[in-house]
Amino acid sequence: MEKKKSFSKKGELAGWSALLTGGAIAVLVAVMVVVFGLQFLTETQSTFTTNSAAYNATGDGITGLARFTDNIGLISLAIVLAVVIGLVVGLFAYNRR
Repeated sequence: MEKKKSFSKKGELAGWSALLTGGAIAVLVAVMVVVFGLQFLTETQSTFTTNSAAYNATGDGITGLARFTDNIGLISLAIVLAVVIGLVVGLFAYNRR
């Protein structure tokens, strides 16, 4: 009979923690980019003539980034759920060997 392997060795799950850490850093960087982008667009829009094409384009950019920030929680949740589902599927596949 073949013995089932266990996660007793240190570092066998390090890949998953590195993936979660990388995901958290990616979300943090995305939030910082959006915040600086919003600030840049707001400052740029104030230099244009009201109702000009450039003014309206930067307004559309501000609206788009604001909608993204409304959904950043859902995006983060989707990333975490994907990692957890991958972990569970990986453990089941690992235990079948």
